[in-house]
Amino acid sequence: MFKSYSVNNHRMNIPEDDIFLKGKEIVYFPIENTPDAEHFDERIHKGTKQPTEIDQLIIHCSFETDIERVLKEKNYAGAHYVIHRDGTILQCVDESKRAYHAGISSWAEVLGGADNINAHAIGIEVENPTFGSTTEYTPEQMDSLIRLSKSIIARHHIKPHNVIGHSDVSSDRKADPGVLFPWRKLAEAGIGIFPKYTVLPSEQMMVSGEDLRKLLKTIGYKTETETKKIEGYTEITEIKDNLPFAWRSFMRHFMPFGITDERPTPQQIRERREKAPHKSTEEILSDASLDFMVAYEKNTNLDSPKQVIRVSSSGFKRLKVVAYAFQQSRLKSR
Repeated sequence: MFKSYSVNNHRMNIPEDDIFLKGKEIVYFPIENTPDAEHFDERIHKGTKQPTEIDQLIIHCSFETDIERVLKEKNYAGAHYVIHRDGTILQCVDESKRAYHAGISSWAEVLGGADNINAHAIGIEVENPTFGSTTEYTPEQMDSLIRLSKSIIARHHIKPHNVIGHSDVSSDRKADPGVLFPWRKLAEAGIGIFPKYTVLPSEQMMVSGEDLRKLLKTIGYKTETETKKIEGYTEITEIKDNLPFAWRSFMRHFMPFGITDERPTPQQIRERREKAPHKSTEEILSDASLDFMVAYEKNTNLDSPKQVIRVSSSGFKRLKVVAYAFQQSRLKSR
């Protein structure tokens, strides 16, 4: 429980009889509503100025060791909700208002442009001091996140392909919620998309950029981003290649468990099975792959991504499986 705030049963936009949050206490911490605070902008399409509907749920994680202190000192929250490591849900921004949590997007489906994603998204920030790279999320956090997410999804009719991470929508700038975020666990609870796929990687192969681009775009990643700047009296459009960032974000979300470019040795598998005989082969492979993904995350420089992307044959097959799942989700939602 957050030390400084008591539970307040007043929930902004959450019905008292909500079946998913029944019996779940929520700490009410409203951010001050000032006229110039972008958190409280109305949800409008920046081009037409028409109201927008909520259709996306974006998961974030903090990088603070004491998020309560930050909220108290800055009176600032980037997301509508914050989930403490003990599972406490802190509600900071009314769902009917825009919260400034996603910034400029590199995700394909943003109504009104790259800087309009906050107008139709709800953000949940899960406390994690290492950006989800080396510190695991707690069971209490996951229980609260699943219950809160189900409530939001049901009330706003959010489709599975629109439950994504901060790293997905801002692949060239963000890494959260990190490789240790349990997307599979959420999908098993009916939240988002994480297809099951357990084929071990074979020898590496080079895959042409065009093939990667097509499949990544099917999921929603922008492989090229456009920026405009003014030089003198002339507006100049610059095209940035976002493919390395998009592929890295895809790996972070859809390939942290069970599929890596380093095959665990038979000895490593035997040792893990002896320590945890109750675990399935898939779970053992998942555990073995975490070390690789954490090392990958630490050793890859976001500022200087490799222009030639190495993709394992199983990684490319995984990409096709995920792209197909997103495509089917969109077809069902029409």
